Amino acid sequence: MSNAALTVKERLGIVDVVSGYVKLEKSGRQLKARCPFHSEKTPSFYVSPERNSFHCFGCQVSGDIFSFIEKIEGVAFKDALTLLADRAGVDLSQYKKTQDIDASLYDVLERATDFFESSLKTSPEALQYIRGRGITDETARDFRIGFAPNEWHALEHHLGMRGMTILHTEQAGLIIRKEQGGGYYDRFRGRLMFPIMNPMGKVVGFSGRILPQFTEGKEMAKYINSPETELYKKSKVLFGYDKAKRTIVESVGCIIVEGQMDLVMAHQAGTTHTVAVSGTALTFDHLRLIQRFTNTIIFCLDSDKAGLQALRRSAELAYTAQMDVKVIPLSNAKDPADMIRESVDAWNEAVTHAIPITTFLLQEIKRDGLVEEYPRRITKDLVPLIRMMTNSIEQAVAVRTIATELSIGESAVWSQVGQVAVSRPVEQKKEEAQSVERVTKLKTFITGGFESVSDEALKKRVDDIETKYIVDTSIEVPDEIKSRYAYEFELRYGSEDEQKRLHALTDIVREYEKELVRIRMNVIMKTLKSEPDNNALVIEMQKCAEVLRGT
Repeated sequence: MSNAALTVKERLGIVDVVSGYVKLEKSGRQLKARCPFHSEKTPSFYVSPERNSFHCFGCQVSGDIFSFIEKIEGVAFKDALTLLADRAGVDLSQYKKTQDIDASLYDVLERATDFFESSLKTSPEALQYIRGRGITDETARDFRIGFAPNEWHALEHHLGMRGMTILHTEQAGLIIRKEQGGGYYDRFRGRLMFPIMNPMGKVVGFSGRILPQFTEGKEMAKYINSPETELYKKSKVLFGYDKAKRTIVESVGCIIVEGQMDLVMAHQAGTTHTVAVSGTALTFDHLRLIQRFTNTIIFCLDSDKAGLQALRRSAELAYTAQMDVKVIPLSNAKDPADMIRESVDAWNEAVTHAIPITTFLLQEIKRDGLVEEYPRRITKDLVPLIRMMTNSIEQAVAVRTIATELSIGESAVWSQVGQVAVSRPVEQKKEEAQSVERVTKLKTFITGGFESVSDEALKKRVDDIETKYIVDTSIEVPDEIKSRYAYEFELRYGSEDEQKRLHALTDIVREYEKELVRIRMNVIMKTLKSEPDNNALVIEMQKCAEVLRGT
């Protein structure tokens, strides 16, 4: 951790930070509250002043003051550090080795946003267009929608007159260097301008939608976006995320749409847990932003062929990230913006009744009307998605839905998905996996226990046990994970009486040893089948049995 971060942690405790977002109540040596990261009625979110950390037993989120701000504000560590340093009165400039140009770029982008907003007010054609699309003046102000005049140097001259350098204006992606003759020209001209914000709400780029009257007789891209800059990385930024992050955690999931107009209209309709990809396909970085608040994705992409292809690719990515996936059907609308403009009630009804992706894709296949193509299309488009599902119930429902639709047995569908009939060897492997899982859980409590109580003799006993039964201890457990384990130990075994905690930890160590013995006995029994005369293994087997009997 950097010196700056350490200084901030010295001045700000976990209680100071968390209490600004949730109401904390005393609970033994800790404090508790309803988790701000998921919906719950009974508090499962605990804060430890001693360890200067937090942990939620409901959604398994844990960490320190920085990770708390990263998650609740939806920002990266750098921004969390800046925010907390400001609260703690720590001047970060003294820790910087080189001059940071970010502030200059933010300033240029903010002034450009002001210019576009002002230009919108004096452009009848732009105002007429956004009102014709159903966007209210209030929504336009809320999203800071603007207009780039259809001129070559309007923004360049405006920023230059206000002291912005050509270098910073170019680095912000607002102007383009001429290929011949020198000089620059505005990147955005004759376009409706949507500022793209980072999670902190600062402008990092723009998406510009060309107005229809400026396309006559010309081939022009409907949308153009800012290029990649020091501040804007399109694979890591979601349009509307800065406004949606607080409501995503209170909702059943995060809605993902394709375009800026779809996003703006969705928020105007009250579904503020909506974000949009901007000028790129969905990425793992996008999903990681969303997973800070929810594990459920609700797609609502365009209903054309390209939209369906994007849906399948995005769903595969979401399943790879072990997320749940649903889809909002658009009925006969082309895109979410059109549906909302026609009927807000119909949109909200569709959102409420979002359906599994397999059901949605089945409906699309049936809509094509080629009955003889059903099996091939289902095998090609649906089976790969079902194979990727991590939720076994969702997977079983999808298989049943397909089997019913094709009037075939579920076993045929399972066969395509790659499943096999459960045999005894499979059951045996399952039991072995469960035994390993029990060992892992017990080791979790042991790690947490030694964070809560101190006993060198008991620690040595654990070391001896793990050496005897060849347990891999080479992987160092991070401090934040140890802290989470300590929460789990204290919550289950009490946090007030240290002697009681020590007795509980001793019992856990005893059970840990027995579970390792059971695993070793299974290995010995398998070996004895091929080596029945191996006396050394027979003797070891007898000793293992004595350990289990407690003798």
